[in-house]
Amino acid sequence: MTRITIILIGLTFLTSCDCLQRVAGTVVDKETGIPLQGVTVYNKNKDWVKATTDTTGHFELSSISGGFRCPPMTVIAEFKNYDKVEIKIPAGGQDTIKLVKH
Repeated sequence: MTRITIILIGLTFLTSCDCLQRVAGTVVDKETGIPLQGVTVYNKNKDWVKATTDTTGHFELSSISGGFRCPPMTVIAEFKNYDKVEIKIPAGGQDTIKLVKH
């Protein structure tokens, strides 16, 4: 009976693991390479987790995700007069998002 209890407790902890997803990056104009300020960047699966790029085009997002490993975060960047871009950034990673004018 003790063995079963220990196994069940262990499985409970393993299945309830949470990870903190942190991603960062820079948003630039694809044609000029100039950083874009004021771009809205958000987590596709949790659209309330959002940020706005600063004067250097930099952003950071963090969110809690369940599971054994931290999955990549699907990030969406939107800005007036530009096409919306969706990319996956590995947890703990950073990337450059290149926006194209429409």
